[in-house]
Amino acid sequence: MWIFMLLLVGPITTKTLVADKTTCPYIVEDPLPSHLPYGMQHNLTGIQLTLTSHTDFRDCVTDCCGKPDCNAVLLVSQADQAACWFLACQQDSLCLPAKEFSDMDFDTGTLSTVDLVLVRPNQPPWPEVHVDEDKICEVGLDETSCPPNQHCRPLNKKSKNGVCRCTTGEATTSQGCVTISSQTSTSSVTIGVANSMSTSTTTVATTSTTPPKPVTIAVKVANRTIELPESNTSLTAYTNPSPDDLTFDWKLVSFDLANEQNKFQGVESNSNSASLQLEGLAEGVYIYHVHVVSASLPGQGEAVANITVLPVPRVNTPPVAVIKPATQTVTLPTNKAVLEGSQSRDDTEGLEYTWTINSGPLGYDPELPSVPTLTLSNLIAGNYSIKLMVKDAEGLTDSTLASLTVLKENDYPPTAIAGEDKVIFLPQNKVVLNGNQSSDDHDIVAWEWTKLKAEDGVELPADMTGVRTPYLTVANLEQGIYTFLLKVTDSGGHSSTDEVAVYVKPPTNIPPKADAGEDQEHSLPLPYITLVGKGSTSSNSNNITAYVWSQLSGPKMVNISKPGRPSTNVTGLTAGKFVFQLMVKDNTGNNGTDSVSVLIHEDRNQAPVARISPPGPLLEAPIPVLYLDGSGSTDDLAVERWEWWRNGVSLAAGRIIGARNTSTLTLVDLVPGDYSFSLRVYDGQGKSDTTSLSF
Repeated sequence: MWIFMLLLVGPITTKTLVADKTTCPYIVEDPLPSHLPYGMQHNLTGIQLTLTSHTDFRDCVTDCCGKPDCNAVLLVSQADQAACWFLACQQDSLCLPAKEFSDMDFDTGTLSTVDLVLVRPNQPPWPEVHVDEDKICEVGLDETSCPPNQHCRPLNKKSKNGVCRCTTGEATTSQGCVTISSQTSTSSVTIGVANSMSTSTTTVATTSTTPPKPVTIAVKVANRTIELPESNTSLTAYTNPSPDDLTFDWKLVSFDLANEQNKFQGVESNSNSASLQLEGLAEGVYIYHVHVVSASLPGQGEAVANITVLPVPRVNTPPVAVIKPATQTVTLPTNKAVLEGSQSRDDTEGLEYTWTINSGPLGYDPELPSVPTLTLSNLIAGNYSIKLMVKDAEGLTDSTLASLTVLKENDYPPTAIAGEDKVIFLPQNKVVLNGNQSSDDHDIVAWEWTKLKAEDGVELPADMTGVRTPYLTVANLEQGIYTFLLKVTDSGGHSSTDEVAVYVKPPTNIPPKADAGEDQEHSLPLPYITLVGKGSTSSNSNNITAYVWSQLSGPKMVNISKPGRPSTNVTGLTAGKFVFQLMVKDNTGNNGTDSVSVLIHEDRNQAPVARISPPGPLLEAPIPVLYLDGSGSTDDLAVERWEWWRNGVSLAAGRIIGARNTSTLTLVDLVPGDYSFSLRVYDGQGKSDTTSLSF
């Protein structure tokens, strides 16, 4: 029979254990709740308990770690008092938790909680231990909260919560109630009250009574829904029956708030009355539980209700349609224009874009897509009025107009063509603007590129090179819309300008990469050269859809036979340096460029010299085989090809055997007579020389 003294020494925490495990490396970190040691539960010998004076459970466990004879620590607590014991077990099995739940009682009708910590085994390590968890219940709701033959034991006098336990004379296990064996007797408990004035000891015999069967009280609570800025409301419980001694206990079960912290910030009042008052509620859903008890019936009941706090209703404002640029001019043959509508704004996401051409030249009526950025192609000369209407998710709309002027080519002043508007996607931040399509009836003598300020006055940064050439390289671009002005001046002093827009978009995909091949160097004469290019993309979902070869510079314009193929021949070359560009486009509309230089030298090749070693002017028959040797032919590089033939004046018989395109010609079946043969030799660039031999 075990006698325990519970010293009222204040609350003891069990949230942390020892920080340093060097003195007790086999400690089981997690306390084992609600189960006494096996030797204690079954009143066996070989287990000794020593009451400590520790007021902190962590200190108690740490102290046990330092004592060689301390195998485990047992914490017994009730309400806000607790005490800690050292356990010394002759066998490890005596310290292990029993399968029965603890039923220790230090106060009539209430249950004490126990926590067991396994510290130092006699035969390391401790076996793997698992204990069953208590079934939590509400006092007075035995039939609905506990298994059969069990009732709800409160954890303190005022608590509405408890754990399920069997009646006196039976032990509680996870499988149900079992009869206490003769070896297991009910422990008498001694409670010691210690303070600075006196110490007294009281022995309390544990008893168990069967509580009367409660009456179920019907409880109804209506759910509430309010809309901010209203933040105050109430919940009222209606009961049947309604005795005068009803007590109410409102509890917040859960809440799901819209704020990031999900922290309850409301104010509750009258939580022990029929009507719970709530103030300062934030947006979210609150779930409250009310427990109603009557001692006179006796009886109890419960209900759950929701409070839904809706956000402040949003007042939708119409969207604002914006087209950039609002006015632009395009000069043919540039027949494309880009209208940017993505800067339209609204208080919500998901605008719908509708483009229409209000007015324009007769015959121009394309089908316009519903996209933020509109590209008009195949423009013809005339004035255009383009309308953009944007509609938000709730059907509100706004519209705006942009004007576009497409000018005809002028035959007299120069025509500045800054190229088509370009759309690139970051991280591509470099673009080459090509103004070499600008033309004049005589000569263009000056080129000048400038960057214009945006309509809103914002100056976007850019690094510009080649500002006085047809080709402007712009680097280090940032997201936004750039407008560049190209001014060309002809030999007569006339000038014209053109603008080109570069739309730098946020990253969507990496542009394709163009490879125009290695630089080349050749010497005349040269019938043609071959440009071999290729393109690649960074994503398997993209592919190259177009190749475009163009000439960037050179002493003259040459002929590119197949500019839309990866590889093409170029003819019409002269001495000098030519630069060609390959542009590749992928299926997303992105493009990439690369250039290759071709250097053509003047003709420095010497023609070869054909030589035939003579067999002698007069030969005597019979001659079965005769070899004419042309290997003495020479060239400044090398003879690449030989070509033999019989001259028409060679009337004698005889046959040529073997190949006629080697350095040696073989003759057989010769008869007396006159013979004449010619040899022509070629070098690698097609130059040749011819010689003849008669014998």
